[in-house]
This record gives sequence, structure tokens and C-alpha cells, in this order.
Amino acid sequence: MNEDVFLEMLNQYFSASAPGVLAGRGDDCAWIENDSSLAISVDLFLEHVHFLRSYFQPEDIGYKALAVNLSDLAACGARPYFFLLSLIWPSYLDLNFAQKMFKTMAELAKVWGLVLVGGDLSRGQSLGLSITVAGKVQARFIPRKQAKPGDVVFVLGELGLSHVGLLVLKEKIGDKQDFGQSIAQHLRPRIYLKESFALNPYVKSMLDVSDGVGRDLFRLLPKGLGVELKEINLHPEVKKMARLLNVSALDLALSGGEDFALLGIAEEKDLAQLKKIGHVWELGRVVAREGIFWRGQKLSCQGFDHFA
Repeated sequence: MNEDVFLEMLNQYFSASAPGVLAGRGDDCAWIENDSSLAISVDLFLEHVHFLRSYFQPEDIGYKALAVNLSDLAACGARPYFFLLSLIWPSYLDLNFAQKMFKTMAELAKVWGLVLVGGDLSRGQSLGLSITVAGKVQARFIPRKQAKPGDVVFVLGELGLSHVGLLVLKEKIGDKQDFGQSIAQHLRPRIYLKESFALNPYVKSMLDVSDGVGRDLFRLLPKGLGVELKEINLHPEVKKMARLLNVSALDLALSGGEDFALLGIAEEKDLAQLKKIGHVWELGRVVAREGIFWRGQKLSCQGFDHFA
């Protein structure tokens, strides 16, 4: 196990060339020539912080580390182009682990024509990945903070499933066979890139739900605005976990992180078009008071905060 072995392994799994990549891996810098605007995002994926190897297989780690970056591109209306991978590698992991991890990451990259152009490698006490991804903005870049009272708040995907999966895997609450979709969403989240391209013409603002709607909603809305929730049909596994915990299913769905659903704002006139796109449903309406309201009552769901 040395740096040359890792670099050769990366060459086996990841393409180094793509249109516009004049110099990729192997130089001090990648050299990219591109005639379109780029959206760029970075995410950390750290052992003991974002995952535990007791329930994450190396294949899951490789997939999810890249998938969460692709979700950021989906939120902004960008098509994947290239990425950089910085890796902290501990002595207790072997070459076989690395091969399994890179295999699923490379498979996901290949689906979207995503080329690895560089990165960094270091020894460390625990496994850590930092991925920087760039995407070509398609019809337009979708920003945050564009909502007005009366606008529709919509969701593309499910809320609460990943958090339920974490409770099953890490806290060992419930029987795994009863929460298959939740576990799958936590280990290998579904990413809505293709659907986001169809959403683009009708969306005013959008983000991917990484820290729970209870926190992310206020990153999406301008200051002083909130949302009045509609009747929400939550996933059966979220309801089942809520019963086990004796808590509100709605609070559970809004407070959990790592959903990677798309949370968006659109005008009411475009709602019918949005609903023609699969997995889109209405969460509520923007109101001129800050907070999340359910049947007139303000909810106290907070979402996830790394520093809380």
C-alpha cells in the first residue's frame, strides 16, 4: 500500500479524459477549457461523522460520497462534468477495501460521464473523502431566496426515509426487514438529476435536503417568510418508525437529515406541470411569517446541525 498503488488503481477505475479537459490527473493542476458556465460544489464524507463502517460497506461509501455531490448539481440545474477527490486513508484498511469503494464510485461517475481530473492523498487516523464536483449549467442556474408569499413549496422525492434508515442501522431500532427502503435510501440515496432538468423551466428556487426540511427550508426562503403545510402523505416506513418511537411522524420526517430530496419553490400556475414529473408533491404554500406551520400551529422541528 503506497501512493503509486493508489494512483494506478484510480487510473484503472476512472477515465482521465473528456471534452474540454486539456490536462487531467498527473499535473499540479487540471487544465479545463469550457465554453459554458459551471456550478461547483464540495462535500466531506468522514468516518465517525457521516458514516460508520459497522453498517456501511465499502461499496456504499464509494457510491454515497459521490452521490451527495451530484445531488447539489441537481438542485442548481447543472449536468455533471468533472470532479476532484481528496482521500484520507487509514492504515487499518487494505487494498481490497479501496477497490470495492472505487468500483461503485466509478460506476456512478460513468453513468453521468463524470471525469476525475485530480485530487490529493494522505495518511490519516480514519477514512475521509472530500469531493469537489463541477457541472455545466443547463437552461439556467437555479438560486435560493426567490420565493414570495403564495408560491408553492414542493418536494421531489421522500422525506424522512434516510433518517429512519439511520435509526435502524445505527441505533438498532426496529427490524431491518421492515425498513428496507429506508435503509437503501440512507446507504445509497436516490439522486434526482434527470428529473431536475425537467423541473428547470418551472422552478424559482431549489435546494437538496441534506439537513432536514426543518433547517433547510429557511436556507431556501428569504428572511421573514415561512410555509403553511398541506396534508402530507408520508412514507409508510416513516409512520412505522414514528409509532415505535412514540413521536409525531411529521416531526420525524421534517427533522431528519440526508434525504437528498429536492425542495423547491414555484408559482401556483406551474404546479400542474411540476406534478407531471414523477415523485413531485406539494408540501405547502409560502406565507408572510417566519416558521413552519401545520393547521395554524407553529412547529418546533429543527433539522440537523453538525455544531449543535
